[in-house]
Amino acid sequence: MSEVAPESARVWLLALLAVWAIAVNAQAAESPAAVGGASVASLPVVNVRDFGAAGDGQGDDSPAFEKALHAAYGRQSPAVEMWVPPGDYRLSRALNLTDKIVLRGASTGHGFSHRTTLRFGPNTHGIVVNRGDTIGDGMRQTDIRPGGAGADGSVISQLHIVGGGGERGHGIRLRARASVQQVY
Repeated sequence: MSEVAPESARVWLLALLAVWAIAVNAQAAESPAAVGGASVASLPVVNVRDFGAAGDGQGDDSPAFEKALHAAYGRQSPAVEMWVPPGDYRLSRALNLTDKIVLRGASTGHGFSHRTTLRFGPNTHGIVVNRGDTIGDGMRQTDIRPGGAGADGSVISQLHIVGGGGERGHGIRLRARASVQQVY
């Protein structure tokens, strides 16, 4: 029986670790419950693709996002996760977050594969978090804490945002407290 040289064994071990890391990252990008290592399985999930969002970079996905937001806010839950799978979503209108929601994509800041990109049209505010009361009895800091997010309201996470520019073109406009994590 031949022995494996230590250098050769080290190369094989590194190759196996690289394959394992790629597999784990691909699984995390496909599963909303595993994105970013945070377990949000306790929150109901609304997937924008279920409402017609294509994410192909061609058509306007705004109507599908608005339907998904409406469905999310219609749930009887302290908070809902709106999952945006990897893709290139074009939006001609702002996403107005008026209640507690976890808006989560698959972007990690590394490379272009498995990235969730939201491209907003010219003079579009992008994502707007706007609530009248952010610390009243109905909104406590402990209501939602996926991945340690300590906001008393919305969480915006793992998205690549491209603003459309212009006088009113913004990526994220916060008019209430929110947690913004890993947004590029």
